Amino acid sequence: MELNVFVEDYIKQNHSQFSDKAQEEMRKAIRAGYYFAKGSDEPVDEDSFEFIKIIYDKAKKIHEAKDLEASEKYDMIFNDNVSRKVYHLFDWADPDTTYEEDVAAFMIAFKEYIEDQERINKY
Repeated sequence: MELNVFVEDYIKQNHSQFSDKAQEEMRKAIRAGYYFAKGSDEPVDEDSFEFIKIIYDKAKKIHEAKDLEASEKYDMIFNDNVSRKVYHLFDWADPDTTYEEDVAAFMIAFKEYIEDQERINKY
């Protein structure tokens, strides 16, 4: 079965109650996940909400990790794979004090952004 046919069938069967915009975001996320798992060089829509949510979940896991030092969390969040992919989406005040406070401030703003988008995207 072709990927696009599969995605359309899946959305119709499982997520038809969502708005057209939300369904389109789901389509993009499914395709991006497929191509990522496949190891393809297909372009990934890094502005899709589902992709951004994956980055948030990764950052949250790092932030909440008990076995990482504050400096390790800082390095893992403030890099090309996390903060640089989403920094343009929301404003946050960098306290520029300690690694722990910098990460906490970023995560608070990132969480607020995710919650706002989830509230908006449910319609």
